[in-house]
Amino acid sequence: MNSKSFARGLTTASIAMLGLAASLLAAPVLADTIADGSTVRFRSNSIESGWHTGRIKRDSRHCSMIQLDRPTEHGYTLVALMVVDALQLGRTGQWTAIDARRAIAAEPSHCLIEGSD
Repeated sequence: MNSKSFARGLTTASIAMLGLAASLLAAPVLADTIADGSTVRFRSNSIESGWHTGRIKRDSRHCSMIQLDRPTEHGYTLVALMVVDALQLGRTGQWTAIDARRAIAAEPSHCLIEGSD
């Protein structure tokens, strides 16, 4: 084996390892979005416009809900994850965008039925 072939093989293996590492690091972020107590902010067309902040909590059916920090103008204090259009996770003073559709898709199927909140 010449040195160019060896270097090319080493580069290919390095790239594959980096891809694997990136996918493993991305997985916990999604898990954090549905962990009880996670600080989040979200937007939803189902309630007033703008960002709303709160914490993730699971109800008795194991569906993820967002307990709002303060009631909305219309009195909402708890919102089902399934009505969220944009979601961000709060970590050490900054917000990290989370794919709301993936978080919703990870919910048990009975949580995704209209009116289940």
